Amino acid sequence: MNQFNFPYLIVIVALLLNACATTDVTPQSQKMTSNTLVTQHEWKYQSSHNYEQETPGLGYWEKYSTTFGWADVYQYDLEQNWQDGVSDPQFQEHFQQVVANVYFTERTELYQDVKLSQVEDETLNGVTLRHAVLHYQLMGKPVESHIYLGGVQGDLLKFRITLLLPLKLGERESMVRFVQKIVDKPLNKEPH
Repeated sequence: MNQFNFPYLIVIVALLLNACATTDVTPQSQKMTSNTLVTQHEWKYQSSHNYEQETPGLGYWEKYSTTFGWADVYQYDLEQNWQDGVSDPQFQEHFQQVVANVYFTERTELYQDVKLSQVEDETLNGVTLRHAVLHYQLMGKPVESHIYLGGVQGDLLKFRITLLLPLKLGERESMVRFVQKIVDKPLNKEPH
């Protein structure tokens, strides 16, 4: 994949705009007791779509939400067989395109003040994923955005997770557990 593929970008931007427009992201109040944080950390399945039927290579998408954010999870192959982890020769270029899509959305004025604060490789349950953390304003509210991307069983597994700031105790850890759960069992590509 040596050149930028504009149709893929359009689909990704449309999904991002849909995610922001249809998700109720109102955080619920949390109470702290001496040893217990009473909160809702469950990631709830919202919807899914099989793009592979319409456009081979775009794969499958699932949406999840929680009281402090939402996640879009994609499993796709762009019509090629990807090496596991982050070692595929085409991986770095694709990862850069995924991050660039966030900056593209900033130009549409949906996001403001996008700042990339961290990029590192993480191994979760034996699978290496590249993890980027971005901070920006979404419709005037501060958010922390996490991108996880890596090859899994010939496909790419991508997470776009948006967390509402400020985060409360246990919320970032809940996100990591959610990613680990999906990595353990990639998307089944069948409607729920």
